[in-house]
Amino acid sequence: MLWNILIRQKSVKVTDIALLPSGALNPPSIEVIHPDTAQPSVPLLALLEHVADQLATVFEVMLAHLSGANVQPFAGMPLGVIEYDKNQQSAFKCRYGYATRMGDQIVPFG
Repeated sequence: MLWNILIRQKSVKVTDIALLPSGALNPPSIEVIHPDTAQPSVPLLALLEHVADQLATVFEVMLAHLSGANVQPFAGMPLGVIEYDKNQQSAFKCRYGYATRMGDQIVPFG
């Protein structure tokens, strides 16, 4: 239903493959028409690649949040989920992990 409302208000313009006068092909594109913020037309493939990348990131952050919300203490130490820095990410081959606080330091469990 939301899609129908957007179409009726003409806030999204989708173009199919088009043959240009020069003989070149114009790829499918999408343009969001907004009264306050003009957005240029972008190739549909670029938009879908960006959406796929963002979807993976959203899923990863959601899993980290759920893990952190449900983590239990280990051997009497409170645990939490942290995002590793770039060096730790390359060493552990992951972006998030469990950690605990020891004094004024955060010690990862990797």
